[in-house]
Amino acid sequence: EIRLSLVGSEMCIRDRNGKVQINNLLAPDSCFILTPGEQLEYNHLTKNYEKRKIDVMMASGWTRGELNFVDCHLEDILNTLGRHYNVEIKAEPHLYTNDLYTIKLRKGEPLQAAIHIVTMTVGGMESKVTDNKVVILTAASPANKSKKGGTHP
Repeated sequence: EIRLSLVGSEMCIRDRNGKVQINNLLAPDSCFILTPGEQLEYNHLTKNYEKRKIDVMMASGWTRGELNFVDCHLEDILNTLGRHYNVEIKAEPHLYTNDLYTIKLRKGEPLQAAIHIVTMTVGGMESKVTDNKVVILTAASPANKSKKGGTHP
């Protein structure tokens, strides 16, 4: 028997012949059985659990040093990247939408490359990276650049 202590809850996990049983000790009627390729996600805001199928290679990428995001909001991706690279990442608020993205970053990916992958995946964004700060803005269209004093051929 293994006990895990999580912020706000306590759970007990037992091995059951290739299955994992999860019991919430604070709510004894809450029992979940997971088989390989399944994940249990807890939403601390709604206090709901969601059992779902996962891509095991993506979910276990952290064991290989990868940063993998599956069906994640831009805000969550940027928050994770900020913690991972120990930088402050700010984006224009309107860039945070309900859109979901799946992104895989290799082990050792430099910050500049990681931000480039994110901005290219989302589209319509550009970034400015300094030593410990990243700013993500709406990409200026060629028409907007010329109106703002860009050079003409």
